[in-house]
Amino acid sequence: MQKPPIPHNEQSRLQALKSLNLLDSKPDQAYDRLTRLTKQCFGVPIALVSLIDAERQWFKSRQGLDACETPRDISFCAHAINQREIFEVSDATQDPRFADNPLVSGEAHIRFYAGAPLITHEGYALGTLCIVDTQPRKLSQQERDTLRDLADAVLAEIESIEVKKAFLDYQNIQERLRLGQIYANIGTWEWNIQSGDFFFTEQIASLLGYGYAELAFSYDSFLAAIHPDDRQAVVDAINACVEQSVPYDIEHRIIWPDGTVRWLLERGDVKRDADSKPSKMLVVVQDITDIQLAKQEAERANRAKSEFLANMSHEIRTPMNGIIGMSELGLNETDPHKMHHQLKRINQSGRLLLGIINDILDFSKIEAGKLELDQQPFQLTHLKNELTDLFYSLAQEKGLTFSVQLDYENNCMTCLYGDILRLRQVLTNLIGNAIKFTEQGEVRLTIRLDIQGDNQAWLYFEVVDSGIGMTTEQQQKLFSAFTQADASITRKHGGTGLGLVISDRLVKLMGGDDIEIKSQLNQGSSFSFSLPMKVCTAEQKTHLNTPLKHTESTQLEGRVLLVEDNEINQEVAASMLAYLGLSVEIADHGQIAVEKVQQQNYDVILMDIQMPVMDGYQACRAIRQFNTTTPIIALSAAAMIEDKNKALAAGMNDHLAKPIIPHDLYKVLSEYLKEKVKPVLLIVCQNTPKLKTLVQQAKADYQVRVVTNLAQAKRLIETGTIDQAWLVNEDGQKYSVLKDNLDELVQTQSNSSI
Repeated sequence: MQKPPIPHNEQSRLQALKSLNLLDSKPDQAYDRLTRLTKQCFGVPIALVSLIDAERQWFKSRQGLDACETPRDISFCAHAINQREIFEVSDATQDPRFADNPLVSGEAHIRFYAGAPLITHEGYALGTLCIVDTQPRKLSQQERDTLRDLADAVLAEIESIEVKKAFLDYQNIQERLRLGQIYANIGTWEWNIQSGDFFFTEQIASLLGYGYAELAFSYDSFLAAIHPDDRQAVVDAINACVEQSVPYDIEHRIIWPDGTVRWLLERGDVKRDADSKPSKMLVVVQDITDIQLAKQEAERANRAKSEFLANMSHEIRTPMNGIIGMSELGLNETDPHKMHHQLKRINQSGRLLLGIINDILDFSKIEAGKLELDQQPFQLTHLKNELTDLFYSLAQEKGLTFSVQLDYENNCMTCLYGDILRLRQVLTNLIGNAIKFTEQGEVRLTIRLDIQGDNQAWLYFEVVDSGIGMTTEQQQKLFSAFTQADASITRKHGGTGLGLVISDRLVKLMGGDDIEIKSQLNQGSSFSFSLPMKVCTAEQKTHLNTPLKHTESTQLEGRVLLVEDNEINQEVAASMLAYLGLSVEIADHGQIAVEKVQQQNYDVILMDIQMPVMDGYQACRAIRQFNTTTPIIALSAAAMIEDKNKALAAGMNDHLAKPIIPHDLYKVLSEYLKEKVKPVLLIVCQNTPKLKTLVQQAKADYQVRVVTNLAQAKRLIETGTIDQAWLVNEDGQKYSVLKDNLDELVQTQSNSSI
């Protein structure tokens, strides 16, 4: 016996059949009239309206047969619904599909069958109008037409106006629901608890990683798809819902056939019958994988930020401890040598703290898209010299070799146009890291210039070290914000963990690609990147800045008005200005500054921004009403590019960020003031405990030379480079001596000491 094939649209067909509510319904005279007429027309013992359910054929109307249903797999009608034309079997005993069918070989003794499929306008074959005989026979064409007409009458009865309207409405609702579920990634399943049957929407199959036709959905198959670690929790939740009416609400993982893990949110409840027994469970299912991943990523980011803040707290407190601790010691220290050491440590700690703050500010500016490039002409030879000066001694202190190699030396005198400050920042970070994480061997920077046209070039940089190296996993973390490659290494060596993130984003901001890493654990690392550059035009070359170095032999000339409300800042800035040889007056706020400028002339005005009474912007605008020539330089703790632009827009000439670095102060002021050379002071003195302090005091106004006897003093004087001389005795008392008098002393006490 051949089992009937399953229609290609079986699930949809069954849904359409069930939606009509005809299965297991009461007898209907309209259908019975049609089956009686069919039986009489064809003179057969049996006429039926058969509806094909999932496991059975059920007879909506039957003539000549007592049974109301038979199994689907032995039914003739299950074959008939697979074609649009009448399905006819003239002699079942001669048909291999039915010869051993129980309905043929058994008591029913069926020999002839003809069935016209009842096909709806949606294309679903719900069942048949069929005739059955115990004798073989064959329909004529007229009989086939008659059977088709009678079947159409049955179908018309099924699709009566009311049923059709209800069905169409139902379809519309179902379609809206289906689309809503698809777009919301939501599906529903229904469990008939008493029969064990499962009904599910198309989207459920998608949520479980199947095509709709692929999924044979059941309670067991549903549980099998759940992640093993979550399965028992789901079973417990279902049991609690069924047995105790606890709302079903659970998040759990499932595993798709391809191994993909997804997260589902399920919510549902149980319906009960008149006896309060659970009848069915209806559940809504939503895919929340993206939400879970976002939640996990947010939690990871929060953990990373917490670790970052903890590290920042440590990094900030470390130099702060140095500043506060050393300053406390210095307040009680009387030994000048120890005090100098303490001041040096305070200075080092302050610079470290400034570096940390700059890292954080740079990162925030990059993240906010507010970091702007400052393009200016530069030469690679200057860059090489600056980096060599900066890192050579640092590397030597660790016993390392540091070198900067320029490929194509001839081209390296080419004037390039780009953001040299940010380029230097990237290279400083990469080289600094290389030295930090290298205990022996070398650190090498290689720079290669490739000129590709009249105005275009590419710069290639590679920093190579023989340090500790990295694993692949550590390399993947390097450029993630708030994440460090190895927290233990960070604790050992310090740092914000933002340097490489900032460097990578600066390279991209300047037009380059990702910084490339090559590294093996314990075998060193290589960091390389490339940048597009423009070759300077003739006009741009005129603005090429040579590196500026402030030496002890040079000072500046001029009167400076320092506008600052904070007393400590006043003292710091005034002392630095005096050390540069400048005359300084102080105004406590903007209003006083305006009044002073109205009464006196100044060569430069250093203007704080945030002050009481009148701020720096207001003061600058007021001064510019009557004085447009005196340079005004903003001296502000606001260090963003927009702060500089705001200062320039208010009429200021330049901007210097706090904290003030002496070299930066000299560099800015030298743009507006003349340089002067300090006179040379010769100190003639044998070793005395007070000599070092005396020399330090004298350096503010002189270039200092020290000798221990008069003969040495004479030889220096004869060079013509000495402007003034001091004789210092063992008690540290000094006596100014004219050069002529010193000559007389030498004549009488040649080669003697003081």
